[in-house]
Amino acid sequence: MTRPEVCTGCGARLDIAAQFCSACGQARVSTPPSAPSKRRLALWTIGSLVAGTVATLVTRAARHATPRIVVDATGQGDHRTLGAAIADATVGALIIVRPGVYAEAVRIRKDVTIVGEGDRARVILESDGPVTVTLEAERATIRNMTLRTSAAVAQGVVLVTTGKSTLADCDISSATGAGIFLQGPTSDPMIVRCTIHDCRGSGFLIHDQAKGTVEDCVIFGNGLSGFQIREGGAPTVRACAIRDGREGGIFVYDRGLGLIETCEIYGNTNSGVRIARGGNPVLRDCVIRDGKQAGVYVYEQGRGTIEKCDIHGNTNSGISVSTGGNPVVRDCGINNNHGPGVYAYDRGEGTFSGCTLRGNGPGAWHIEAGSTLVRTGNMPNA
Repeated sequence: MTRPEVCTGCGARLDIAAQFCSACGQARVSTPPSAPSKRRLALWTIGSLVAGTVATLVTRAARHATPRIVVDATGQGDHRTLGAAIADATVGALIIVRPGVYAEAVRIRKDVTIVGEGDRARVILESDGPVTVTLEAERATIRNMTLRTSAAVAQGVVLVTTGKSTLADCDISSATGAGIFLQGPTSDPMIVRCTIHDCRGSGFLIHDQAKGTVEDCVIFGNGLSGFQIREGGAPTVRACAIRDGREGGIFVYDRGLGLIETCEIYGNTNSGVRIARGGNPVLRDCVIRDGKQAGVYVYEQGRGTIEKCDIHGNTNSGISVSTGGNPVVRDCGINNNHGPGVYAYDRGEGTFSGCTLRGNGPGAWHIEAGSTLVRTGNMPNA
């Protein structure tokens, strides 16, 4: 069936043989388009929707693409210094630091990710000031770098005063101060797979109610303790090796807290763990061995809960308590120490339950007059 034609000017219907429109005089005529089929209409609709979705995704991806900044000490990147890159970065930026020695101190207040390229031993950030890296961002990340200080007087290589930033896969040392300094009640970083060594002070100094999680790190050869925890500091320290400190492994004092679990603490010049002056940490599932003095020493009103720990091979006793020290010790193996398994003297106190004490030099227990221990279910118990 032949379709009628219409005028392109006014839309009036024309006879098939008409050359001019009787309504408006328009000479040109056209055939009206046929109505699209339902299938074609559906395809057009789907195509429009897909095109719109793709356009939206492309726009979003462009809007949210991670800015990338390259730091190169030789001038082959976007900046020669890390400080300049941080100043230029927007929140969420990725900063790549190429191998080189960057003699500067940086303060990080933005949530950026800073990553050393290649071997971390060749990406060195070093300052001669009291702090090399100050972390004040909420969730920044530093990964795969060597961080150190050469200052005559240093506070710490890394100072974290606030936020939940991450420090990962870094090598940290200090010629004068601490390695990592956590300070303040809002300081709660994640520190993983780092090596903190040969600091003149402590590997970690955690105080003023700072928290933080330290996992799978190696802390060794530091001038003071691997960890000093005080003034309400309450870190979680997990699966770390804390060894060969020139003073001790862990020192918790002045109301320090914290959870130390599944760590190996060994070869330290002083006691593996010392708890004093209201310190009250929890040690769980740790190995405390081969220290040059007692494995654990609790004194001067120190407390603490020590459970399921293996304490052996220490030069003096496995656990010593004195001067009002009063720990709770549960289900520990206190064996093969060169001194007594447990040595209580000078008003030492404590509660011991479910422990085994075998192979200790002078015997399982040495309790001097004036000291009181509560003992239940130990082997031997007397």
